Amino acid sequence: MKRSITLLSLFCFSIAIADSPGKKPMYESNISIKNTSRLGDYNFYWSVEGDSARVFSHDTSLTLPGSAGRPMNAILWAVNKKTNTSTDTLFFDNYYAPDYIITIDTVAANKLLYSRVTVANNNSNEEVDSSDKESGASSPGKRSRIMFLAGISLAALLVLVALFIRRKKATNS
Repeated sequence: MKRSITLLSLFCFSIAIADSPGKKPMYESNISIKNTSRLGDYNFYWSVEGDSARVFSHDTSLTLPGSAGRPMNAILWAVNKKTNTSTDTLFFDNYYAPDYIITIDTVAANKLLYSRVTVANNNSNEEVDSSDKESGASSPGKRSRIMFLAGISLAALLVLVALFIRRKKATNS
């Protein structure tokens, strides 16, 4: 009986921690596409998840929208104007992604050959929003508040379990 109470307590404690407030927001990522004008035989397409494809044929800068939940995804590909064949796709996601500079070198065997440079942005910054900053040395941080609330929840659960066990023993006697 004590073993099942202990397991139940650990299970409830893990649920309390798992249900803590979410992650920090993901900021937008900017992706600069260069050298597309050199490849005049191709139209380039950009599609953000849930949006229709946009065509471009010159150097441009595209934005992956930020999110406070599931990250946004996008793809980039090219279509040959003469043969109407598509190249492979380049996949981008905004899971705390930096900014990128993509320089497309050429297309070979329907594959985009490119180089990629990473540029730091707000996603790579470790600072938190001003609403999450501590106001003084005596105020608890966000993590310690969560742990404090989880501990209180666990204590309340243990008291309830003890009361039910005591009541069950009293009715069985």
